[in-house]
Amino acid sequence: MTVQRRAASPYLTRLSVARLDRLLKVPADLTAAERDNVMPQFLVQWRYSTEAHANFGRHPMERSAASAAIAEAFGGKMLSFHFAFGHWDGVGIYEFPSTTQAAAFSMHLQGTGGFMAFETTVLLSPEESEKAMHLASEVKTIVRSPQAQ
Repeated sequence: MTVQRRAASPYLTRLSVARLDRLLKVPADLTAAERDNVMPQFLVQWRYSTEAHANFGRHPMERSAASAAIAEAFGGKMLSFHFAFGHWDGVGIYEFPSTTQAAAFSMHLQGTGGFMAFETTVLLSPEESEKAMHLASEVKTIVRSPQAQ
């Protein structure tokens, strides 16, 4: 499979927290067809390698445009990109047409060797979460927990 890289859009810049909140929700007033066209969203968290940190110190650079371009090459879109303090060096919110494309994006980045740790988490809208809760409550338990025995 050949992946074509496209230039990052100027739109793909940092988003305000309020705007990000709106992007993470699937509005209830969407038609069923519109809801079906909403791409799955993913939280991506990373820790750079020691070598990457050293290179940033020697050659400071802005990294969000490169991340956006790579996401677009896999059919996705970067919604937010942030450097962070704490366990993770950075976090981002991305959309991809499928979990397969999100996985390929993650594998590609992990394969660069620039990361010590990398984690991708599927995000569910409030509506998807509620639907999952209803489905979970409808299934009768087949396996008993060790505490219940």
